[in-house]
Amino acid sequence: MINHKNIILIGFMGCGKSTVGYELAKKLNFNFIDADAAIEAIAGENIHQIFSERGESAFRKLETDYLKQLCEQNIAGNILATGGGMALSEENQKYMKQLGVVVWLDAKFDLIWQRVKSAKHRPLVTNTEEAKVNLQTLYKSRVDVYAQACDLKVEIDRLTLDEIILGIIESIRYAKES
Repeated sequence: MINHKNIILIGFMGCGKSTVGYELAKKLNFNFIDADAAIEAIAGENIHQIFSERGESAFRKLETDYLKQLCEQNIAGNILATGGGMALSEENQKYMKQLGVVVWLDAKFDLIWQRVKSAKHRPLVTNTEEAKVNLQTLYKSRVDVYAQACDLKVEIDRLTLDEIILGIIESIRYAKES
């Protein structure tokens, strides 16, 4: 049985979790939570600073602590857009499933690269061939994790924002009726 009190969006950077999450929240009259922004507010530093000053493991611990806190608060009526690596931890996957239905926004790497290659705020991305190869390796290493972590998968490559939102709503509705 899928838990529907919240919708948690997972997927690789650039797949549109924040954009889709914000619009989905408006459509469903839910609250929108950007996990990365919430963690930055709690830490008093941006993600780039956390990674460079404290390391990735410290950031991953902040993610886990944040998910645990949301579970303890027993929140409902939220769309949670996660960071691209939040689903990597089995503990985080457990917390996400406890919070609600986990939806993977799946995009092909070419679409991801087109969206992120010029982004200045993404520490792993520079518009170089080396960065592209490194990012593609990271992408490939995460696909199976996202597949394991999700309750539902929406392939977004050829869809408009409205179609993605409708796909999520209809998939959840269908799963709930099953």
